[in-house]
Amino acid sequence: MPVAVPTVSEKTLIQQDMPQQTVKGSDVGGRFLPTPVATYQKVKPSAIYVQAGAFGVEENAQRLKTKLTGVGRTDIYVANVDGKTFYRVRVGPVANVDQADELLNRVVGAGANGAKIVVN
Repeated sequence: MPVAVPTVSEKTLIQQDMPQQTVKGSDVGGRFLPTPVATYQKVKPSAIYVQAGAFGVEENAQRLKTKLTGVGRTDIYVANVDGKTFYRVRVGPVANVDQADELLNRVVGAGANGAKIVVN
């Protein structure tokens, strides 16, 4: 059975009905790889802290804050999680991850072994 081949006028009609779009990309190893589309979203300003501890009793948080006074600016932040109040002892903020790593080492060296870096 013969295969129907479109005539020139039929090809023109088919091409006119199809949207004319191109996609940027490159041919790598015989495969077409489209260029990724980058999207950017604004992020909220944030601050990096070392959280030395979190306590359910405010006096415990005060004791740790006093212990860390020489390490850097230390504050207590109150947080309510699932109806419970916690007192978070945080040192900082610092400007970058390298400073946070250094500060974390100082906080752990001062005795707060469970300290961790947090971004607020």
